[in-house]
Amino acid sequence: MKDFDRVVAIKEESVPCFYLRFFQDRCILSLDTSGENLYKRGYKQYQGEAPIRENLAAGMIKLASKDHLLFVDPLCGSGTFGFEFLLDRLHIPVGSYRHFAFEQFPYFQKVTWQKLKALQILHNPKIKVFLNDRSEECITGLWKTAAFLGLEAYIITKNEELTKFLKDLKISEPYLLITNIPYGKRIMLEKQDPLKDLLTFCRNRKQDGPYGFVAMKSQIVKNKVGLNQQILIKNGGLNTIFCFKE
Repeated sequence: MKDFDRVVAIKEESVPCFYLRFFQDRCILSLDTSGENLYKRGYKQYQGEAPIRENLAAGMIKLASKDHLLFVDPLCGSGTFGFEFLLDRLHIPVGSYRHFAFEQFPYFQKVTWQKLKALQILHNPKIKVFLNDRSEECITGLWKTAAFLGLEAYIITKNEELTKFLKDLKISEPYLLITNIPYGKRIMLEKQDPLKDLLTFCRNRKQDGPYGFVAMKSQIVKNKVGLNQQILIKNGGLNTIFCFKE
């Protein structure tokens, strides 16, 4: 058996770790190759209040649409849905901006790893995301993330109240709209019923396209959402529902 002897500089955020688990008469030894939880993408330069997890946002986008090139989030917060849409449509590997524990292993091939991450990245000027939030801090913060990712050219932002943004929104092609409705639990609602305004807008818009909302069950029942695609999800410790129309 060949022996390896090499000094490896260990970064605190990606320390290789072994786990020893016992169950009944079995012992399992496993090596953690990931490090931090995989939902942590590593690209966020600003974290708003009560952000949705990146992997949840990515899953909802894939469920609602596979091919739309335009995306709208009228209550975007720190922009998680918008950034995950861009990562998906531009074929940017979601782990490109974080460290993994395996990068500290002996004989990790850094050059090969960089080539793999850059293998399928696309550049398509037709892809655009339209993001709005009434919080100026959120808009300023998401632009920091956009600059870090180098995706500024794909993003258009507004800093307006929901009703004004929807009224002024002018897009001539079909687009995907997904947003995380404030629940009034950790973030105060900007008004009593943002879901009602969004439903009215989506049902009456001229441009066809899928849309979806993350909301509490009480909000869904109150507004008689009626979308037949509904998935229960745990978001920030709260039981919510993702409703969408393909």
